[in-house]
Amino acid sequence: MIRLLFDNPQRLQWIRLNFEELDIERTQEYVLRWSSDGGYSYQEIIRQQWNFSPEGATSEIEEYQVDLPAVTILELSINPDISKKNAFASLSELRLA
Repeated sequence: MIRLLFDNPQRLQWIRLNFEELDIERTQEYVLRWSSDGGYSYQEIIRQQWNFSPEGATSEIEEYQVDLPAVTILELSINPDISKKNAFASLSELRLA
């Protein structure tokens, strides 16, 4: 889990995520959500699964245009492999604007 805490509420209009997996086949799921009240409640932005394969899909790049006026917390929760294999998450880039 990656949690960004902002001292002052931030307006977010764009989120970019880049995941990479070069070695093993696995299905990753992630949830991106945000809070405007310091974590008392959250709103889900996206929940998505992606199949990585060394012979094919080795990266996933997602860009989201959002209109989040007062973000106090942005949270990215990653399940590296939904089949419960011994795998690691692979976030190589997280950009916000």
